[in-house]
Amino acid sequence: MRKFITIALLSLVLAGAAFAKDHSSDYQMGTLVRAGKVDTGMWRDTTSCGTTVCSGGISEITENHYYIKVADGTWVLYPNWGDESKHNPLLLMKPGDNILFRIEQKRKLNGTFPYAYIPRADDPDKEIMLAAKFVPDIAPSVVEKPSDNVKAMCDAHKLSPELEKQLCVVPTPSTSTETPTIAPSAPPVTEAPIVAPAASPPAKTEVVVPTGVLTNQSIVDMVKAGLSDDAIIARIQASKTHFDVSTAATAKLMQDAPGISMGVIKAMVLSWMKR
Repeated sequence: MRKFITIALLSLVLAGAAFAKDHSSDYQMGTLVRAGKVDTGMWRDTTSCGTTVCSGGISEITENHYYIKVADGTWVLYPNWGDESKHNPLLLMKPGDNILFRIEQKRKLNGTFPYAYIPRADDPDKEIMLAAKFVPDIAPSVVEKPSDNVKAMCDAHKLSPELEKQLCVVPTPSTSTETPTIAPSAPPVTEAPIVAPAASPPAKTEVVVPTGVLTNQSIVDMVKAGLSDDAIIARIQASKTHFDVSTAATAKLMQDAPGISMGVIKAMVLSWMKR
């Protein structure tokens, strides 16, 4: 029995020695850039009350964050759960000081997380542990996930031929691969421009109006004779007409017959439209 216990103890010692990994080549050196307190989002209640007086209160819990610069980024180190060892050498360091540490991945219930192990300055055989987060100098590129499921279905030919014709746009291949040649622009002409002689205005064509047909002058004569608007409009509707309702002619009509009404002019336009 005693022999069995001795063998068991020896096995445990050997197993412990096997698991005591040598970390002498795992350390890296960084430079403390800055340090400061950060709110943890948690609160501490130190309220205590006696028979007549209460003391303490509620205060927010803060923790120290240490920013260690390395070649390719920055390690942010902070106490795990706000519990900071008094042997932490970073407490006595100032920005610009160098520090040796190693990073080890530890498996937790909710995943694997990095932790920093820092040798104590007063006892290098012992280390303090801090939670760690790495911030790279160059942010890793983010591959965008496809969001166009129409394109995905069309590319994978997951639709019926009828739906593909309706929903999938088939690119039309280019019929020509040659690059069009653009002729160089001609240099500006510096010679004086040739001014063509002014053309004489075209001869005005005289329009012959048949007898008994109302014209603009007929309306001017009726307005000056004092005929009422109803009488003039009735004559327009019952007669053949040859009115000029252009802008210039209408302006001249209103100038020659100052008393003409818009009703008469409207009747003239309607008659002109029926020609």
